Amino acid sequence: MNSFTKSKINDTKELIALELKKARVDKNLSLEEAAKKININKKYLLSLEAGEFNKLPTGIYQKNFLREYSQFLGLNADELLTVFNREIKQYDSARARLFTRKTPNARFFIAVPKIIRIFIITAIIAVCLIYLAYYIANIIALPQLTIIYPQENLSTGQTAIMVSGQTEAEISVLINQKEVLADSNGFFNLEINLKPGLNTITIIARKKYGQENKIERIILMNSEE
Repeated sequence: MNSFTKSKINDTKELIALELKKARVDKNLSLEEAAKKININKKYLLSLEAGEFNKLPTGIYQKNFLREYSQFLGLNADELLTVFNREIKQYDSARARLFTRKTPNARFFIAVPKIIRIFIITAIIAVCLIYLAYYIANIIALPQLTIIYPQENLSTGQTAIMVSGQTEAEISVLINQKEVLADSNGFFNLEINLKPGLNTITIIARKKYGQENKIERIILMNSEE
């Protein structure tokens, strides 16, 4: 199994991306071949090899994708995850500092000229109105729904597959009319048994106000594969 050369460790996402891509190329594998072998969407493998971790599903799925892909390529998954966790921690710390704000002292509003106070109050009202408009739009909009697996027009010899995806928090998910529980980040999965021939899998994300988003996957179960 390959491992990092200690002198080359630079705690950056570029290191992970380079290690993954180099290992895949060394094995003479395309992204399509790798995605099919480990049942991970090609776009997520591409994001890993590009160091674009923000395009991966959030939460434990990020680490699971990295672990499975690195193990498949024969890399040291623990070392890669150590670098990955350090990168994510640095990103979260920087974001926390960016959004930290000190509460203004009430005397500030007394000291500034009246026109500035009016401007500040107007800005606050505008922000509230924008938030209200966003909230209403979110209520009437279709719920977000992303299918992680299976990909479209999948052909398999397996008698069952794991359907997984992500939606918004507090959204009802139905897979072939069976309700599925999603976690706090909206991730869900359910094993579906397949019959020989074509199988239609219907995934529905439904808001409590009735709006729903539906995606279908056509799976060919070929017992000869």
